[in-house]
Amino acid sequence: MKLRQTTTVLALTLFSFVQPASALIEIWSGHKELNTNVDGCVGRAERLIQSQFDNLVEVGRGDFHRTGYFQDGSYRIVCFANGSGSTGVIFVAHEDLDVATQFGEILLNEL
Repeated sequence: MKLRQTTTVLALTLFSFVQPASALIEIWSGHKELNTNVDGCVGRAERLIQSQFDNLVEVGRGDFHRTGYFQDGSYRIVCFANGSGSTGVIFVAHEDLDVATQFGEILLNEL
C-alpha cells in the first residue's frame, strides 16, 4: 500500500513538471471575388502554384480545389461559384500566425 502511494505521488510530481508538446497550428483565411467561373479560378490557382512559387508542393487536386505544402506549413485554395463569377478562398496553416498571414496574403494577391 505504501509503495503504491509513493508511486502515485512520484508520478503526479513528474507530470506536474513535464509539459506536453504544445505546437499549435495557426490558420489564416481570406477570400477574393474573381471575374471568372470556377474552372477559371482553379486554373488561376494551378498557374499560381506552378509558376510563382518554387517552394510549393501540390498534393491534392479536385474539381474545385488545390491543396499542398510550403516549407513547414500547408495551404488550400478552394473555388466556389458566385453568380456569374467565382470566389477563391485560401486557407494557410502554420505554427507561426505571421508566416501564415504573409503567405496567405501573397497567395490572395496573386490569385
